[in-house]
Amino acid sequence: MSDEASCRVRVNPERTGAVWWDEARLSRRPPAAILPLLEVLGPEEIAVTSTEAAAIRLWGAALPGWEDGGPPLLIEPAEDQGKSEALSVPLPERRRESDTSIEAALRSRRSVREFTPGPLTLAEVSQLLWAAQGETGAGGLRTAPSAGALYPLQLYLVSGDVAGLDPAVYRYDPRRHELHRARDHDRRAELSAAALHQECVGSAAAILVIAADGRPTTAKYGTRARRYIEIEAGHAAQNVHLQAVALGLGSVDVGAFDDAAVKRVLGLPAAEDPLLLLPLGRKRKDKRE
Repeated sequence: MSDEASCRVRVNPERTGAVWWDEARLSRRPPAAILPLLEVLGPEEIAVTSTEAAAIRLWGAALPGWEDGGPPLLIEPAEDQGKSEALSVPLPERRRESDTSIEAALRSRRSVREFTPGPLTLAEVSQLLWAAQGETGAGGLRTAPSAGALYPLQLYLVSGDVAGLDPAVYRYDPRRHELHRARDHDRRAELSAAALHQECVGSAAAILVIAADGRPTTAKYGTRARRYIEIEAGHAAQNVHLQAVALGLGSVDVGAFDDAAVKRVLGLPAAEDPLLLLPLGRKRKDKRE
């Protein structure tokens, strides 16, 4: 078997992820090679190489209490290639240029709450996700600035009407530029209910959700961390809005929602909090705000 994505890692449902991660990080920080993998590991499994899997096992074996009650991370061979492909969705290559200047995008950006029925393409979704948190340079640098380059944001796509993509909840992996299925089924109606029944959430072709795991930022910046994380979420959201303009799509910020309800709908890990919903779709009419 090739070393490329030959294993899968998932959180053991018998252990509490937030507790073991806090204790593990404080007692023995993971090596740089696997730290990004562990920081993005959410409710769904991730694919890793056998080399990465071995590094995770070696790190875990040195932690006190790793095996108590079963290891918090389960590392298994990727035996069912069909299942792995179903869980992970490679995204189309992102565009690096367009016919829309940054000045034109700034001038044309508007909050759009009314969408016409019709699917988004997977290429459009790929571009919007990359605009929000795509990697753009060595060391995992991304499209939006982050305090200390810690990148606490996690992106989720609630897909309802995207051509070539099943209705479901997906987590975006910036490192591999792909989606990982987190929950099955169309969750737009549930998400709309959690967002005070706002129609734009229920009628959007898809909703991009910006969440954050603030632990790495808090560990470095203390009480200032929340401010830095919210600033970063604003950077990512503006990137999405400007990219939507360039694609001829509509988008809007939604900040009024029940946090606990959104977490339940998306199945977010305990350590992650939702910050912003971005409904996306084809504009029905120009809403100027």
